[in-house]
Amino acid sequence: MKKIKINLRTLLTVLSIMAILSFTVGGYLYYSSLKEFSKVRAYKESAEHLKDLGNNIDAFLNWSLLSVKSIAGLKEIKQSLLIIDEVTLADTNALLEQLRHDLHVSVCYLMDYSGNTIASSNHGEPNSFVGKNYGFRPYFKQAIQGKPSIYMALGITSMERGVYYSHPVFGKDEKKPLGVAVIKASIEIIERDFLKPFQGIVMLTDPHGLVFVSNRPDWLYHLLWQTSPEIVEVIEKQRQFGTGPWNWIGVKLINQDHAIDSQGNEYRVHKQGLANYPDWHLVYLHSHDEIMETVIGPLRKSVGVIVILLCMFFGFVVIFLFLKANTEIIQRKAVEIELRENEALLEDTGLMARVGGWQLDVETMAITWTKETYRIHEVSPGSKPALSKAIEFFHPDDRESLSQAIQLALDRGEPYDMELQFITAKGNKLWTRTNCRPEVVDGKTVKLRGTFQDITERKRAEEALMANKKKLQATLDATPFPLAVVDLNDEKISYWSRSALER
Repeated sequence: MKKIKINLRTLLTVLSIMAILSFTVGGYLYYSSLKEFSKVRAYKESAEHLKDLGNNIDAFLNWSLLSVKSIAGLKEIKQSLLIIDEVTLADTNALLEQLRHDLHVSVCYLMDYSGNTIASSNHGEPNSFVGKNYGFRPYFKQAIQGKPSIYMALGITSMERGVYYSHPVFGKDEKKPLGVAVIKASIEIIERDFLKPFQGIVMLTDPHGLVFVSNRPDWLYHLLWQTSPEIVEVIEKQRQFGTGPWNWIGVKLINQDHAIDSQGNEYRVHKQGLANYPDWHLVYLHSHDEIMETVIGPLRKSVGVIVILLCMFFGFVVIFLFLKANTEIIQRKAVEIELRENEALLEDTGLMARVGGWQLDVETMAITWTKETYRIHEVSPGSKPALSKAIEFFHPDDRESLSQAIQLALDRGEPYDMELQFITAKGNKLWTRTNCRPEVVDGKTVKLRGTFQDITERKRAEEALMANKKKLQATLDATPFPLAVVDLNDEKISYWSRSALER
């Protein structure tokens, strides 16, 4: 066998390059997976932060509603709406001022059925609400209908953002309110949670996408998403956020979860509604750049040393593996060459002897043929005939006996060896010899293996021999003289003429 020559220097160079490439690709894949993992984790944490923020706001809104409900239920508040005089209103103003201090809110005030403010905690201040009519405000309209309300807006008198909580004040008639009690809480209480460290921009928006609270002060009273002039006109008519203008920030949605601003910065969009304030949303634009910094920053400090150590490690590994595997590689190649030569020899032998092989998997009933088997059947290699289809290639007179033999092989593991007539896919008639050796495991047949041989030439030779024998016998019988034919190999007489037999 020819010795395989290997250039050690070339092989080491190739292996070293492969090691470097493997390390590079592996490092890139590791970095990519780490980046993706960090993004997913950051997105999950962001969603949790937003949920916590929403829960805090909902809790604060719910507490404030309970507070204004308590105020609306006070006997002094109800009395001031029934008996309006200077003494009663003075007492009410003092009570509201005390409640403002106790509740830590901006203003507490009382409105009559028409929306006029009759008493307020800021009654003595320049921007006092007393005497002002806020009947057009949605929080008054809803409360005077008997329903508590929450309303976020920019104050018309104070020009400060706030959250208005209103509750109807009932007298003896629980169906028709006497007036409305209102608490205005500073937005700073909610805004504190927005000042926590976020990896991006977090904001509270109204149903139209107008920013009311944010950790980006320059975005306040701007539209987060691009909207139509009709929507802007609706915002202007509501007078909820002053006089405008309400410019678009420039953020565009790429898809449902991703957005990009006018500077090309990309964000992951998290959005959550408020339970106590429908149609208002908390929106978190999670910055891709800040997420990546949390991944890349720690890597910068240690990646240089790690790369050097890993390169040295991989270099030693490559040399060690080469020394261990060199002999095995040479031996394996020699075995592969010998195996290919044996396979070629077997294929040539089958071709010359016109013998093909076949196998039947009992579990799947799939038949596998060798190349010679395909050639004898005159069908294209690669087709997978079913067992019933394979039996149809045999002559109708022989199909039943073959089927019985196959069934016995399947049921009992009995082998068979049969000479049968055969019709190819192209209609050529042949004689074939087929045999089977079942593979039995634990008393159960799992495979049938056998050979398939074209014996047409042999059959023709046998038929010709028989014809010659009959012709010779007829010639001898027609001879009037006693004759005999002697087979010298067997040293016996093979044929007698009729006259010789009669003697």
